[in-house]
Order: sequence, then C-alpha cells, then structure tokens
Amino acid sequence: CAGCQPPPTPGSFTASTNRCDGVMLTWTYPSGIPDLDEFRIIRNGTQIAAVTDTAARSYLDTTASGIDIAYQIIAHKSCDAVSAPAAATGIRLPAPPTPTGVSATDNSCNQVVINWTYASNAGLERWVITRDSVPVDSFPHTGQVPGARTYTHLNAPGGVALYCVYGSSTACGWGTGGCDNGQAFVVPGQVQGVNATDGNCGTTTITWTDLADETGYQ
Repeated sequence: CAGCQPPPTPGSFTASTNRCDGVMLTWTYPSGIPDLDEFRIIRNGTQIAAVTDTAARSYLDTTASGIDIAYQIIAHKSCDAVSAPAAATGIRLPAPPTPTGVSATDNSCNQVVINWTYASNAGLERWVITRDSVPVDSFPHTGQVPGARTYTHLNAPGGVALYCVYGSSTACGWGTGGCDNGQAFVVPGQVQGVNATDGNCGTTTITWTDLADETGYQ
C-alpha cells in the first residue's frame, strides 16, 4: 500500500549444526519498527512458520532432518511489506537408532544373553545395556554392518529382570530403547552341615542346612 516501507532485513541470521532436537535459528533485529507483525521462516523454499512474537529472536525447527538445510527469514509488516531475506544453512544431527526385536534369555546359569537388530549406524556411537533401569555395561559401536547384535551379561544375578538396549551418542545421549524380561539361574552353593546317622538298623538319616532358592536335592 502507499507509504508502506519494507522493514529491515533480520541480521546475524544463524542455523545450528550441533543439535539432535531440531535446528535452532537465531537472528537480531532492531526494536520499534512500525507495523511489524511477524517473522516468516522458510526452509528449502517453503514457509514452515510465522513467528508472531516480534520480540522473539530465535526459533527451534523440530521437524527438520538431514544436512545442508537451507533457511531464510523474512520480516513482515501488517501492511504486507516484506524485507529482503536473510539466509543460513543448518544441520540436524540424527538420533541413535532404536533397537528392535530385543530378546533376553531365561534358560542359562549365571548369564543372560540379549539379542537385537537395528537398521542404521547413523547417530550411533555406543550401546548401553540396562538391567531394571540400572546400566550394567556400555561398549562402543565400531563400524559393524547394521543387523543383528548380541550381548552376554555374565555373572548376572538370579531372578527375572527387565533388560533394555539403547543406542547412544555424545551429542544426542540415549535414544529410544528396546526391552525384554530375562532371567539367570544361579548355580546352587555347596550344601553345608551334612550329617548322617550310623547306628540305625536298615536306615540312614541324612540332615543338612537348607539352601535359599533351591528347587530340590539329589
């Protein structure tokens, strides 16, 4: 409209390259611009947001993915005048992969064997194994082809426990885990306090100290 002047272009426009939760956009802008009503965020040529808080100087794009993401920001006035765009390129780091098909054995003595599969190495640096939410081991991913993996929890305590597998990275932390109940059977300890009678005719009575968690004696 007549007399509607374009607003200034946002300054110092940047897009983050080190986050897992999205791409953070930041900019500077002078205060007191008449009729300013929003900042328009454009990603790869398509507007994805309108920031109507004109005091805002940042926006987190949580729907972004990949690398070399092209952003522009445009200031807009209520009289429909727009600024020249400012441009920046961002990256969203990939989250660690989610293990699938997690299974934990329940038929071995003193150990639980955990198996899982995964589809991608993107965002993966280490695997973390937990038992009832407590970490029992963490070991590096060393370039294996995606597919099946196995981990054995040696000297596992007896009883049923929930085992979970998580991918992790320094930047993104733990990803989404996969879980299954597993159980290790504990080898019985040595029977103590054994006594056998030696003065009865035709019978011998044997006594001993009972062991905890045994299921029978031979």
